[in-house]
Amino acid sequence: MNPLETSGTATPNEQLSSGTKTPGRQYLSAGGRPGGSRTGSETPSHRIENEPGYTTPVFSGKLAQQKLVETKLASSGFIPRNLVSGEVGWFYENLGIDDTYFANESQDVIAADNPKCLNKDGKTDIRLVSDKSFLEKASENTLDVYQNVMWNVENRFGPVIEMFEVEGTRERRVVIGYKMGGTKNFFSALSDLYHFYGLFSARKYVEQFANGVTIISLYLNPLPQSSAPPIESTIFQVIKEASLLYCLPENPFFRTQPTSADPSVISPQGGLGHAVQEATYAYCGWVFAQHFCNRLGSSYHKLKTVLDENDANHAEVLNDIKTRFREETYTRQSIMDVIFAHPDLIRLLYVNFAMEHYPASEEEASKLVPTLSYQRLQTHQYLSYDDLRAKLRKSVPNKHELAVLEAFLEFNRHILKTNFYQPTKVALSFRLNP
Repeated sequence: MNPLETSGTATPNEQLSSGTKTPGRQYLSAGGRPGGSRTGSETPSHRIENEPGYTTPVFSGKLAQQKLVETKLASSGFIPRNLVSGEVGWFYENLGIDDTYFANESQDVIAADNPKCLNKDGKTDIRLVSDKSFLEKASENTLDVYQNVMWNVENRFGPVIEMFEVEGTRERRVVIGYKMGGTKNFFSALSDLYHFYGLFSARKYVEQFANGVTIISLYLNPLPQSSAPPIESTIFQVIKEASLLYCLPENPFFRTQPTSADPSVISPQGGLGHAVQEATYAYCGWVFAQHFCNRLGSSYHKLKTVLDENDANHAEVLNDIKTRFREETYTRQSIMDVIFAHPDLIRLLYVNFAMEHYPASEEEASKLVPTLSYQRLQTHQYLSYDDLRAKLRKSVPNKHELAVLEAFLEFNRHILKTNFYQPTKVALSFRLNP
Protein backbone atom coordinates (compact mmCIF):
# COMPACT_ATOMS: atom_id res chain seq x y z
CA MET A 1 0.00 0.00 0.00
CA ASN A 2 1.56 3.26 -1.11
CA PRO A 3 1.29 6.45 0.91
CA LEU A 4 -1.78 8.48 -0.01
CA GLU A 5 -3.17 5.46 -1.89
CA THR A 6 -6.95 5.48 -2.07
CA SER A 7 -8.57 2.08 -2.15
CA GLY A 8 -12.12 1.15 -3.11
CA THR A 9 -14.19 -1.86 -4.04
CA ALA A 10 -14.65 -2.45 -7.76
CA THR A 11 -18.20 -2.19 -8.96
CA PRO A 12 -20.01 -5.11 -10.61
CA ASN A 13 -19.79 -3.29 -13.93
CA GLU A 14 -16.01 -3.07 -13.61
CA GLN A 15 -15.75 -6.72 -12.69
CA LEU A 16 -17.77 -7.75 -15.73
CA SER A 17 -15.93 -5.48 -18.16
CA SER A 18 -13.49 -8.23 -19.21
CA GLY A 19 -14.49 -11.69 -20.28
CA THR A 20 -14.07 -14.43 -22.89
CA LYS A 21 -15.77 -14.39 -26.23
CA THR A 22 -18.71 -16.70 -26.75
CA PRO A 23 -17.81 -19.60 -29.11
CA GLY A 24 -19.49 -19.36 -32.50
CA ARG A 25 -20.25 -15.64 -32.24
CA GLN A 26 -18.79 -13.29 -34.85
CA TYR A 27 -17.32 -9.96 -33.71
CA LEU A 28 -17.27 -6.91 -35.96
CA SER A 29 -13.98 -5.19 -36.58
CA ALA A 30 -13.61 -1.41 -36.74
CA GLY A 31 -14.47 -1.56 -40.41
CA GLY A 32 -17.77 -3.27 -39.69
CA ARG A 33 -16.72 -6.65 -41.12
CA PRO A 34 -16.78 -9.97 -39.29
CA GLY A 35 -13.42 -11.14 -38.02
CA GLY A 36 -10.53 -9.93 -35.87
CA SER A 37 -9.01 -6.48 -35.80
CA ARG A 38 -6.85 -5.20 -38.64
CA THR A 39 -3.65 -3.24 -38.52
CA GLY A 40 -1.91 -0.64 -40.64
CA SER A 41 -3.51 0.80 -43.76
CA GLU A 42 -6.08 -2.01 -43.94
CA THR A 43 -7.99 -0.59 -40.97
CA PRO A 44 -10.27 2.26 -42.07
CA SER A 45 -10.40 5.33 -39.81
CA HIS A 46 -13.75 6.27 -38.28
CA ARG A 47 -14.85 9.07 -36.00
CA ILE A 48 -17.66 8.70 -33.50
CA GLU A 49 -19.29 11.08 -31.04
CA ASN A 50 -17.80 11.21 -27.55
CA GLU A 51 -20.76 9.64 -25.74
CA PRO A 52 -21.55 6.32 -24.02
CA GLY A 53 -22.32 3.43 -26.34
CA TYR A 54 -25.17 2.22 -24.15
CA THR A 55 -27.94 4.00 -22.32
CA THR A 56 -27.80 3.49 -18.56
CA PRO A 57 -31.11 1.95 -17.45
CA VAL A 58 -33.05 3.75 -14.73
CA PHE A 59 -35.36 1.76 -12.46
CA SER A 60 -38.16 4.12 -11.43
CA GLY A 61 -39.31 1.86 -8.59
CA LYS A 62 -35.88 1.66 -6.95
CA LEU A 63 -36.59 3.92 -3.97
CA ALA A 64 -39.88 2.19 -3.14
CA GLN A 65 -38.19 -1.20 -3.46
CA GLN A 66 -35.38 -0.06 -1.15
CA LYS A 67 -37.92 0.77 1.56
CA LEU A 68 -39.52 -2.69 1.18
CA VAL A 69 -36.10 -4.36 1.49
CA GLU A 70 -35.39 -2.33 4.66
CA THR A 71 -38.71 -3.46 6.14
CA LYS A 72 -38.01 -7.10 5.29
CA LEU A 73 -34.50 -7.06 6.77
CA ALA A 74 -35.68 -5.26 9.91
CA SER A 75 -38.27 -7.97 10.53
CA SER A 76 -35.89 -10.83 9.70
CA GLY A 77 -33.42 -10.07 12.50
CA PHE A 78 -30.38 -10.66 10.26
CA ILE A 79 -29.18 -7.09 10.86
CA PRO A 80 -29.64 -4.97 14.01
CA ARG A 81 -32.53 -2.56 13.44
CA ASN A 82 -30.39 0.55 13.97
CA LEU A 83 -28.05 -0.55 11.15
CA VAL A 84 -30.65 -1.62 8.57
CA SER A 85 -31.18 1.74 6.88
CA GLY A 86 -27.46 2.46 6.51
CA GLU A 87 -26.59 -1.01 5.25
CA VAL A 88 -29.39 -1.10 2.67
CA GLY A 89 -28.58 2.45 1.58
CA TRP A 90 -24.95 1.47 1.09
CA PHE A 91 -25.97 -1.59 -0.95
CA TYR A 92 -28.22 0.47 -3.21
CA GLU A 93 -26.07 3.60 -3.64
CA ASN A 94 -22.40 2.86 -2.97
CA LEU A 95 -21.63 -0.41 -4.73
CA GLY A 96 -22.31 0.88 -8.24
CA ILE A 97 -24.75 -1.91 -9.02
CA ASP A 98 -26.62 -1.37 -12.28
CA ASP A 99 -30.34 -0.58 -12.02
CA THR A 100 -31.02 -3.65 -14.17
CA TYR A 101 -30.24 -5.84 -11.15
CA PHE A 102 -32.82 -4.09 -8.98
CA ALA A 103 -35.42 -4.07 -11.77
CA ASN A 104 -35.05 -7.80 -12.47
CA GLU A 105 -34.61 -9.22 -8.95
CA SER A 106 -37.28 -9.60 -6.29
CA GLN A 107 -37.04 -7.89 -2.93
CA ASP A 108 -36.51 -11.34 -1.32
CA VAL A 109 -33.36 -11.95 -3.40
CA ILE A 110 -32.01 -8.46 -2.73
CA ALA A 111 -32.69 -8.80 0.99
CA ALA A 112 -30.78 -12.08 0.97
CA ASP A 113 -27.81 -10.46 -0.79
CA ASN A 114 -27.54 -7.61 1.73
CA PRO A 115 -26.20 -9.48 4.80
CA LYS A 116 -23.35 -11.10 2.83
CA CYS A 117 -20.99 -8.28 3.91
CA LEU A 118 -21.79 -8.84 7.59
CA ASN A 119 -20.33 -11.25 10.09
CA LYS A 120 -22.33 -13.60 12.30
CA ASP A 121 -22.93 -10.79 14.82
CA GLY A 122 -24.56 -8.59 12.18
CA LYS A 123 -21.53 -6.25 11.97
CA THR A 124 -19.75 -5.21 8.77
CA ASP A 125 -16.77 -7.42 7.96
CA ILE A 126 -13.97 -5.16 6.74
CA ARG A 127 -12.62 -7.92 4.51
CA LEU A 128 -15.87 -7.97 2.54
CA VAL A 129 -15.98 -4.21 1.88
CA SER A 130 -12.29 -3.67 1.10
CA ASP A 131 -10.39 -3.41 -2.13
CA LYS A 132 -8.35 -6.50 -3.00
CA SER A 133 -5.06 -4.56 -3.15
CA PHE A 134 -5.67 -3.15 0.34
CA LEU A 135 -6.23 -6.64 1.77
CA GLU A 136 -3.03 -7.88 0.15
CA LYS A 137 -0.91 -5.14 1.75
CA ALA A 138 -2.58 -4.38 5.08
CA SER A 139 -1.17 -6.13 8.15
CA GLU A 140 -3.38 -8.06 10.57
CA ASN A 141 -2.87 -5.31 13.13
CA THR A 142 -4.04 -2.66 10.66
CA LEU A 143 -7.11 -4.75 9.78
CA ASP A 144 -7.97 -5.13 13.47
CA VAL A 145 -7.55 -1.40 14.14
CA TYR A 146 -9.55 -0.39 11.07
CA GLN A 147 -12.27 -2.93 11.83
CA ASN A 148 -12.93 -1.46 15.26
CA VAL A 149 -12.85 2.09 13.93
CA MET A 150 -15.30 1.11 11.17
CA TRP A 151 -17.76 -0.40 13.65
CA ASN A 152 -17.63 2.78 15.77
CA VAL A 153 -18.18 4.98 12.70
CA GLU A 154 -21.28 2.99 11.77
CA ASN A 155 -22.77 3.43 15.23
CA ARG A 156 -22.21 7.12 15.90
CA PHE A 157 -22.30 10.55 14.33
CA GLY A 158 -19.10 12.49 13.71
CA PRO A 159 -15.51 11.26 13.39
CA VAL A 160 -13.94 8.41 15.36
CA ILE A 161 -10.36 9.20 16.41
CA GLU A 162 -7.88 6.72 17.89
CA MET A 163 -4.20 7.20 18.78
CA PHE A 164 -1.49 4.54 19.14
CA GLU A 165 2.08 4.81 20.38
CA VAL A 166 4.65 3.13 18.12
CA GLU A 167 6.80 0.92 20.30
CA GLY A 168 10.40 2.03 20.75
CA THR A 169 9.90 5.46 19.13
CA ARG A 170 8.25 8.83 19.77
CA GLU A 171 6.09 8.30 16.70
CA ARG A 172 2.34 8.37 17.16
CA ARG A 173 -0.19 6.77 14.83
CA VAL A 174 -3.51 8.59 14.57
CA VAL A 175 -6.41 6.75 12.91
CA ILE A 176 -9.54 8.73 11.98
CA GLY A 177 -12.73 7.24 10.56
CA TYR A 178 -15.87 8.97 9.31
CA LYS A 179 -18.77 8.55 6.91
CA MET A 180 -18.17 9.63 3.33
CA GLY A 181 -19.77 12.97 2.53
CA GLY A 182 -19.76 14.08 6.17
CA THR A 183 -17.04 16.70 5.57
CA LYS A 184 -14.97 18.27 2.80
CA ASN A 185 -11.21 18.94 2.52
CA PHE A 186 -10.72 17.35 5.94
CA PHE A 187 -7.48 15.63 4.92
CA SER A 188 -5.68 18.84 3.92
CA ALA A 189 -7.00 20.61 7.03
CA LEU A 190 -5.43 17.88 9.17
CA SER A 191 -2.05 18.68 7.61
CA ASP A 192 -2.42 22.29 8.74
CA LEU A 193 -3.33 21.07 12.22
CA TYR A 194 -0.32 18.88 12.94
CA HIS A 195 2.06 21.32 11.23
CA PHE A 196 0.74 24.00 13.58
CA TYR A 197 1.97 21.92 16.51
CA GLY A 198 5.42 21.24 15.05
CA LEU A 199 4.69 17.72 13.79
CA PHE A 200 5.22 16.08 10.42
CA SER A 201 3.80 12.93 8.86
CA ALA A 202 6.28 10.22 7.91
CA ARG A 203 3.52 8.21 6.22
CA LYS A 204 -0.18 8.80 5.63
CA TYR A 205 -2.89 6.69 4.06
CA VAL A 206 -6.49 7.24 3.00
CA GLU A 207 -8.76 4.25 2.46
CA GLN A 208 -12.30 4.29 1.05
CA PHE A 209 -14.50 1.31 1.85
CA ALA A 210 -17.58 0.05 0.03
CA ASN A 211 -19.85 0.60 3.04
CA GLY A 212 -19.34 4.37 2.82
CA VAL A 213 -16.61 4.68 5.47
CA THR A 214 -13.35 6.60 5.01
CA ILE A 215 -10.36 5.86 7.26
CA ILE A 216 -7.24 8.04 7.48
CA SER A 217 -4.02 6.85 9.09
CA LEU A 218 -1.26 9.33 10.02
CA TYR A 219 2.19 8.47 11.40
CA LEU A 220 3.24 11.67 13.20
CA ASN A 221 6.69 12.68 14.43
CA PRO A 222 8.14 15.87 15.98
CA LEU A 223 10.00 18.19 13.65
CA PRO A 224 13.75 18.19 14.40
CA GLN A 225 14.92 21.18 16.44
CA SER A 226 11.34 22.42 16.79
CA SER A 227 10.50 24.89 19.56
CA ALA A 228 6.98 23.43 19.83
CA PRO A 229 5.94 21.51 22.98
CA PRO A 230 6.82 17.78 22.97
CA ILE A 231 4.73 15.38 20.89
CA GLU A 232 3.68 13.63 24.09
CA SER A 233 1.56 16.75 24.82
CA THR A 234 0.73 18.05 21.36
CA ILE A 235 -0.68 14.75 20.10
CA PHE A 236 -3.64 15.02 22.50
CA GLN A 237 -4.29 18.55 21.26
CA VAL A 238 -4.27 17.30 17.66
CA ILE A 239 -6.84 14.64 18.56
CA LYS A 240 -9.04 17.11 20.45
CA GLU A 241 -9.00 19.75 17.72
CA ALA A 242 -9.51 17.32 14.83
CA SER A 243 -13.22 17.19 15.71
CA LEU A 244 -13.47 20.97 15.27
CA LEU A 245 -11.73 20.70 11.91
CA TYR A 246 -14.23 18.04 10.89
CA CYS A 247 -17.01 20.61 11.37
CA LEU A 248 -15.08 23.53 9.80
CA PRO A 249 -12.25 22.19 7.59
CA GLU A 250 -12.06 25.42 5.55
CA ASN A 251 -11.66 28.01 8.30
CA PRO A 252 -9.97 31.19 6.99
CA PHE A 253 -8.82 32.13 10.49
CA PHE A 254 -6.64 29.05 10.88
CA ARG A 255 -3.58 28.85 8.64
CA THR A 256 0.02 27.88 9.26
CA GLN A 257 1.43 29.80 6.27
CA PRO A 258 0.54 32.92 4.28
CA THR A 259 -1.32 32.11 1.09
CA SER A 260 -1.09 33.82 -2.29
CA ALA A 261 -4.88 33.94 -2.44
CA ASP A 262 -5.07 35.80 0.87
CA PRO A 263 -1.69 37.28 1.92
CA SER A 264 -3.28 38.88 4.98
CA VAL A 265 -3.48 35.44 6.59
CA ILE A 266 -0.16 35.24 8.42
CA SER A 267 1.21 32.22 10.26
CA PRO A 268 0.50 31.90 13.99
CA GLN A 269 4.20 32.50 14.66
CA GLY A 270 3.78 35.86 12.91
CA GLY A 271 1.11 36.93 15.38
CA LEU A 272 -2.11 36.95 13.35
CA GLY A 273 -3.03 33.29 13.33
CA HIS A 274 -5.02 31.35 15.91
CA ALA A 275 -4.98 27.85 17.31
CA VAL A 276 -7.87 25.74 16.04
CA GLN A 277 -10.12 26.39 19.03
CA GLU A 278 -9.55 30.14 18.84
CA ALA A 279 -9.92 30.12 15.05
CA THR A 280 -13.19 28.18 15.30
CA TYR A 281 -14.48 30.68 17.83
CA ALA A 282 -13.48 33.51 15.46
CA TYR A 283 -15.41 31.85 12.66
CA CYS A 284 -18.56 31.47 14.79
CA GLY A 285 -18.32 35.08 15.92
CA TRP A 286 -17.83 36.12 12.30
CA VAL A 287 -21.12 34.46 11.34
CA PHE A 288 -22.90 35.97 14.37
CA ALA A 289 -21.64 39.48 13.54
CA GLN A 290 -22.90 39.18 9.95
CA HIS A 291 -26.42 38.72 11.30
CA PHE A 292 -26.46 41.18 14.17
CA CYS A 293 -24.23 44.04 12.99
CA ASN A 294 -26.48 44.71 10.02
CA ARG A 295 -29.30 46.25 12.02
CA LEU A 296 -30.71 49.42 10.55
CA GLY A 297 -29.89 51.66 13.52
CA SER A 298 -31.43 54.81 14.93
CA SER A 299 -30.75 56.96 11.82
CA TYR A 300 -33.01 54.82 9.69
CA HIS A 301 -35.82 54.80 12.25
CA LYS A 302 -35.67 58.60 12.57
CA LEU A 303 -35.93 58.91 8.79
CA LYS A 304 -38.83 56.47 8.80
CA THR A 305 -40.83 58.71 11.15
CA VAL A 306 -40.37 61.69 8.81
CA LEU A 307 -41.33 59.93 5.57
CA ASP A 308 -44.78 58.59 4.74
CA GLU A 309 -44.65 54.85 4.02
CA ASN A 310 -48.05 55.04 2.36
CA ASP A 311 -46.55 57.30 -0.30
CA ALA A 312 -45.14 55.08 -3.07
CA ASN A 313 -42.16 57.37 -3.71
CA HIS A 314 -41.31 57.61 0.00
CA ALA A 315 -41.64 53.83 0.42
CA GLU A 316 -39.25 53.24 -2.49
CA VAL A 317 -36.66 55.60 -0.98
CA LEU A 318 -36.95 53.90 2.41
CA ASN A 319 -36.54 50.47 0.83
CA ASP A 320 -33.43 51.58 -1.09
CA ILE A 321 -31.88 53.04 2.06
CA LYS A 322 -32.71 49.88 4.01
CA THR A 323 -31.03 47.72 1.35
CA ARG A 324 -27.90 49.88 1.29
CA PHE A 325 -27.64 49.93 5.08
CA ARG A 326 -27.80 46.16 5.26
CA GLU A 327 -25.59 45.31 2.29
CA GLU A 328 -22.87 47.95 2.50
CA THR A 329 -22.37 48.75 6.17
CA TYR A 330 -21.07 45.38 7.42
CA THR A 331 -20.10 42.96 4.66
CA ARG A 332 -18.60 39.51 5.19
CA GLN A 333 -15.25 40.82 4.02
CA SER A 334 -15.26 43.97 6.16
CA ILE A 335 -16.07 41.91 9.28
CA MET A 336 -13.30 39.45 8.40
CA ASP A 337 -10.85 42.35 8.01
CA VAL A 338 -11.68 43.54 11.53
CA ILE A 339 -11.02 40.05 12.93
CA PHE A 340 -7.64 39.88 11.20
CA ALA A 341 -6.77 43.40 12.34
CA HIS A 342 -7.28 42.64 16.07
CA PRO A 343 -5.93 39.14 16.85
CA ASP A 344 -5.09 40.02 20.46
CA LEU A 345 -8.61 41.25 21.18
CA ILE A 346 -10.14 38.20 19.48
CA ARG A 347 -7.97 36.06 21.74
CA LEU A 348 -9.23 37.88 24.84
CA LEU A 349 -12.80 37.44 23.63
CA TYR A 350 -12.12 33.71 23.17
CA VAL A 351 -10.75 33.44 26.72
CA ASN A 352 -13.90 35.14 28.00
CA PHE A 353 -15.98 32.56 26.10
CA ALA A 354 -13.84 29.59 27.12
CA MET A 355 -13.85 30.41 30.84
CA GLU A 356 -17.63 30.14 30.79
CA HIS A 357 -17.97 26.98 28.71
CA TYR A 358 -14.75 24.97 29.17
CA PRO A 359 -15.88 21.58 30.59
CA ALA A 360 -15.48 21.44 34.35
CA SER A 361 -14.37 17.80 34.31
CA GLU A 362 -11.66 18.56 31.76
CA GLU A 363 -10.59 21.62 33.70
CA GLU A 364 -10.07 19.53 36.85
CA ALA A 365 -8.13 16.90 34.90
CA SER A 366 -6.04 19.62 33.24
CA LYS A 367 -4.84 20.83 36.62
CA LEU A 368 -3.20 17.43 37.10
CA VAL A 369 -1.94 16.95 33.53
CA PRO A 370 -2.31 20.37 31.86
CA THR A 371 -3.39 20.27 28.21
CA LEU A 372 -2.12 22.87 25.77
CA SER A 373 -5.57 24.42 25.42
CA TYR A 374 -5.90 24.76 29.19
CA GLN A 375 -2.37 26.16 29.46
CA ARG A 376 -3.21 28.75 26.81
CA LEU A 377 -6.20 29.90 28.83
CA GLN A 378 -3.94 30.45 31.84
CA THR A 379 -1.47 32.60 29.92
CA HIS A 380 -4.07 35.27 29.08
CA GLN A 381 -5.79 37.56 31.52
CA TYR A 382 -9.47 36.82 31.96
CA LEU A 383 -11.62 39.91 31.68
CA SER A 384 -15.25 40.10 32.76
CA TYR A 385 -17.93 41.38 30.42
CA ASP A 386 -17.70 44.95 31.77
CA ASP A 387 -13.88 44.99 31.82
CA LEU A 388 -13.65 43.56 28.33
CA ARG A 389 -16.21 46.03 26.98
CA ALA A 390 -14.21 48.90 28.50
CA LYS A 391 -10.98 47.56 26.96
CA LEU A 392 -12.58 47.28 23.53
CA ARG A 393 -13.83 50.87 23.67
CA LYS A 394 -10.45 52.13 24.84
CA SER A 395 -8.45 50.13 22.26
CA VAL A 396 -10.62 50.58 19.15
CA PRO A 397 -11.44 54.18 18.15
CA ASN A 398 -13.06 53.19 14.85
CA LYS A 399 -16.83 52.84 15.41
CA HIS A 400 -17.24 50.28 12.61
CA GLU A 401 -14.56 47.99 14.02
CA LEU A 402 -15.79 48.48 17.57
CA ALA A 403 -19.31 47.39 16.59
CA VAL A 404 -17.94 44.15 15.14
CA LEU A 405 -15.88 43.34 18.24
CA GLU A 406 -18.74 44.23 20.57
CA ALA A 407 -20.89 41.79 18.58
CA PHE A 408 -18.45 39.05 19.68
CA LEU A 409 -18.89 40.19 23.27
CA GLU A 410 -22.68 40.03 22.96
CA PHE A 411 -22.33 36.59 21.39
CA ASN A 412 -20.45 35.44 24.49
CA ARG A 413 -22.99 36.99 26.86
CA HIS A 414 -26.01 35.32 25.28
CA ILE A 415 -24.69 31.74 24.95
CA LEU A 416 -26.52 29.39 27.30
CA LYS A 417 -25.13 26.10 26.06
CA THR A 418 -22.79 24.81 23.33
CA ASN A 419 -21.21 21.56 22.11
CA PHE A 420 -18.00 23.44 21.23
CA TYR A 421 -15.81 21.33 23.54
CA GLN A 422 -17.54 17.99 23.04
CA PRO A 423 -15.14 15.53 21.36
CA THR A 424 -17.64 14.03 18.87
CA LYS A 425 -19.91 16.23 16.79
CA VAL A 426 -20.91 16.78 13.17
CA ALA A 427 -21.74 20.49 13.55
CA LEU A 428 -21.29 23.32 16.02
CA SER A 429 -24.34 24.35 18.02
CA PHE A 430 -25.06 27.32 20.29
CA ARG A 431 -28.21 27.88 22.33
CA LEU A 432 -28.68 31.62 22.74
CA ASN A 433 -30.68 33.60 25.25
CA PRO A 434 -32.74 36.02 23.11
